[in-house]
Amino acid sequence: MRIKSTLACVACAVLIPIQAQAQPDAYFRAEAALFDDGDATRAIQLLTPLGEQGDLEAQALLAAIYEKGSCGFPLRAENCFARKNRRGPDFVQAVKWYRLLAEQGDHDTQMKLGALYMNGRGGVPVNYGEAARWYRLAAEREDVAAQLALGTIYMTGGEIPGDHVQAANWFRRAAEGGHPEAQKSLGFLYLTGQGVPMNVVYSLMWYGVVAQPDGRSAAIRRNLSNALSDDQRSRARQLADDCVRANFKACAAPNETELPLRAPTAPEVVLYNVVTADDYPAISIRLQEQGTVSFRLRIGRTGAVAACEVTSSSGKPRLDEAACRTARKWLFLPAMRDGAPIETEKTMNVAFQLR
Repeated sequence: MRIKSTLACVACAVLIPIQAQAQPDAYFRAEAALFDDGDATRAIQLLTPLGEQGDLEAQALLAAIYEKGSCGFPLRAENCFARKNRRGPDFVQAVKWYRLLAEQGDHDTQMKLGALYMNGRGGVPVNYGEAARWYRLAAEREDVAAQLALGTIYMTGGEIPGDHVQAANWFRRAAEGGHPEAQKSLGFLYLTGQGVPMNVVYSLMWYGVVAQPDGRSAAIRRNLSNALSDDQRSRARQLADDCVRANFKACAAPNETELPLRAPTAPEVVLYNVVTADDYPAISIRLQEQGTVSFRLRIGRTGAVAACEVTSSSGKPRLDEAACRTARKWLFLPAMRDGAPIETEKTMNVAFQLR
């Protein structure tokens, strides 16, 4: 029986049960090469035969070496980056070894594979189908981060068809598990009627239970609350209080139908139209470019900006483009006609001024 060293635990991206091996000395020599000398190449040479024989510890350390490279570990030897035999990360090889571990049910490597495929990195292409495969295995074990990621994949689509109903289901499971990003996402779906029936009271409830909202969700919650009736606000607060007391379980259950929705006819309402310093193009700041851009927005039935057309230019093309790029991040409560959301147009402007 081999005893895992403390340094190996630091290096491995996952904790794997210790197994008896025929060649324990090869593993310890690999550890010494990696942690004492920063020689990842030598460590790989020693570990690869063990990994190919099914040694879980060797597979985990190989995956970590390929992901981190020579200098991604705590070394007793100094100046790793100056060593001739150092090597950088190789994410394609890391995926190969992580996959072997994930297929044996290791939760952490399933999450890592999901993230690598979802974001793409170092030769590993973005593949939402593969990301969904691995995230689903972790999500079924009630990992709220995996549930959130799976909901995001279904919202986005790609290698798998977009499915807002599935997105709402996974966001709900993560939201009931206490994940604040999932709570905001579910609030957004109720607000826009994607995957769930549009319900502004449920939307306000979910935005209301988020413990530490960011600027965007805080603005949406505030403006949405202002746009609703006293009865709607009161009901949303009651639901939010009940939800928190129940530790987010069974909040705004889909079978509750008595809640009031918006008035049958109503204009669109601005929920989020913030312009930040980051929206000002850096090159325009260096060139001292200033100006005001007016534009016409087409607001879709979900409240998202579907199109932006400049109607009065600032005289600076970069600022005109930045204005529409910024406006496409805005969100509205869509206008209603005969009880259904409709598309509308609205003229707005953004002023770029240096101070």
